[in-house]
Amino acid sequence: MATSWLPIPRRPRDDEEEIRLVQIPEIVSLKSSIYSPSFVQDDQPVSERPANEHTVPTPIMLPKGRTMSLNPRKTWTEWTTILSDCLTVLLPLALMLFVVVVASTDNKQIDSRFDDLINALTVLATAFPILFAFILGRLLYQMARLSLENGASLGTLEQLMGSRTLGASFATHFQLRLFNWHGLLLLSTWSLSPIGGQSLLRCLNIEPGSFRQTGFYFDTLNPVGVNTGLFFDNAAYSTALVSPQSIREGPMDLWGNVKIPFLDSLLDPDDEGWRKLNTSSTTKYSSLVGIPTSNIPAGNTTFSIESTYMRLGCSELESYPLLSTTSEFFEQETTLDDTLETLGMVNATTHLSNGTWYGHQHNTTEKHPRFWNLALDRFVDNCWWNGSHASNSDVFTPTFGVFESETEIEAGPTNLLFQARINLTSSDEGSARERIKVVKSQCRVLQEYVESSVDCSREAGSSAGTCRVVAQRKSKGEHPPEDLTSISQPMDFKSLSASLPKLIVSQNTDATTDPLLIYLYMNSLDELDRWESIPDLKTVEDVEFSSRLSQLINSYVVLSGASMAVIPQFFKSTVPNSGIKPGIKMTQTETTDLFYYYAISWPWMVACLFSCGVLLVGGIFSVIYAHSANGPEVLGFVSTSFRDSKYVSIPPGAEHVDGSKLSEMMKDERFQYGYMSDQDGVYRVGIAHEKNITNYG
Repeated sequence: MATSWLPIPRRPRDDEEEIRLVQIPEIVSLKSSIYSPSFVQDDQPVSERPANEHTVPTPIMLPKGRTMSLNPRKTWTEWTTILSDCLTVLLPLALMLFVVVVASTDNKQIDSRFDDLINALTVLATAFPILFAFILGRLLYQMARLSLENGASLGTLEQLMGSRTLGASFATHFQLRLFNWHGLLLLSTWSLSPIGGQSLLRCLNIEPGSFRQTGFYFDTLNPVGVNTGLFFDNAAYSTALVSPQSIREGPMDLWGNVKIPFLDSLLDPDDEGWRKLNTSSTTKYSSLVGIPTSNIPAGNTTFSIESTYMRLGCSELESYPLLSTTSEFFEQETTLDDTLETLGMVNATTHLSNGTWYGHQHNTTEKHPRFWNLALDRFVDNCWWNGSHASNSDVFTPTFGVFESETEIEAGPTNLLFQARINLTSSDEGSARERIKVVKSQCRVLQEYVESSVDCSREAGSSAGTCRVVAQRKSKGEHPPEDLTSISQPMDFKSLSASLPKLIVSQNTDATTDPLLIYLYMNSLDELDRWESIPDLKTVEDVEFSSRLSQLINSYVVLSGASMAVIPQFFKSTVPNSGIKPGIKMTQTETTDLFYYYAISWPWMVACLFSCGVLLVGGIFSVIYAHSANGPEVLGFVSTSFRDSKYVSIPPGAEHVDGSKLSEMMKDERFQYGYMSDQDGVYRVGIAHEKNITNYG
């Protein structure tokens, strides 16, 4: 027979309560160890036996004034339990209500609460994993406690007790090889802890408000023709030419109209053909004059513009001395037929031969000097401007717009001839004839059709904003061949060739230079005053010359078609209240206004509400399980290891108290795991008071 000890209380003295140990017989078996302590039946006799001289259990003294009841106490009467019950239910409920309030702000304009909401969500996102671990850990503990009272396998208890934190849940299932549906459910539930925290951070955003409306812009695809001699057009052209460099190279012209860049000056296209602007270099624009727009609201607006411009590809400039002193400006070997000059009113019998240079022939006998001219070698057939194809209103004033829907026209290559006279200085040797040099270049003319994506920004209450083309691609619409250009109509080119070379110097009969030629040479008029003669254009690279001459011609064509519409107020007044008239085109604008709104990310909001819902349900069930169990809370406490040990004496009635209470009472006692010997010298392994452990071996 082995011996265990039953604590029997005696009448305490004034200053303490002492536990007197009485020996009882115990059958030594596999169960009689510290892992399966024996107990005394009510009818089992108690025999007196001397205490084991080697491992006598040390009595545990209760402090003066402390008593221990032998009757079980209901755990729910403890204030800590009541507090835990309240927190596990009220905190998830308050969190869910707050999340609902956040969700209700969707699409509402941000107000003074915004900073408070963001700060609160940030704090709650940090606290959520802590709150989740507190509530779910308590739920799993109470489930394990109730399962123990009702009977459960050791694996189930270990699974529940070992899953009270996210990391411990993973470790427990792998250490114990517990791979079942319960484990999958536990791991899935714990995954809501990081998801819930992240959803609190990501559920609320702000976005600018957006709306759509119809905007208008000048239609360069259907111009009304190239006019001649209009005072405003000439003045506006001169103004655009002498504008500051920041305006000439900027995305908008002097009047705030958006300028269209050359397509080939942009970056490589993406999969949809869009080319973005190259921010590392100066963008080359097709014209010094932009496209007028109207009805663009305040805010950040995006819209697209369909437009067209001429792109010249000029050969390297050639120069040679003037071989004649006659009154003709240029030599006969580069024939410029004067047919267009003598035509006057266009008639049905007029025929212009392809391959022959036609243009306005300037000479020195004219009132105003001209230092350069233009000629074209291909025009549209006269059947397009004698009334057989055009409408009655276009018989005598044919325009490029009549070809808008013509997609099957055959057009050969169109070439433009540029010629300029350069006066050498008087100090140069040679005759007067030898001191005059001619520079010329032949340019291939193509009409490019592009779609431009435009971004505009304007503050509320401001009349002026900023617009720029941010991307561009070839137009997806149907258009005439690129060889059919805006100046392919004879009367249009007649106006251009007669007016453009004398546009700025027309009022100065004593002029010795031409600002347009200086612009072709320098791409600027900032140093116009220092030029007393025509610069030598021979030194200009053909690529730069092509883009600059394209700019000058396109600017004239746009101004001739738009005229005073380049002034925003004037163009706005020409936009009809309903319907569209020629020269004006509609576009759909999308504007993000200057006010920001709450934007709820509903996938994250659903994840947040679901996590909060799981948290609330877990809190409610933890309260239910806590009050459904009758026994003490013994799982998870170190004091449980020696609660019924025969080597440790505990206060009477301690078997009815929670593990936390027992640990509180015994927190100052020192224990050790090791060897203990009985009176027969038999060593056992277990937990006992530190002084009762034998250092064996």
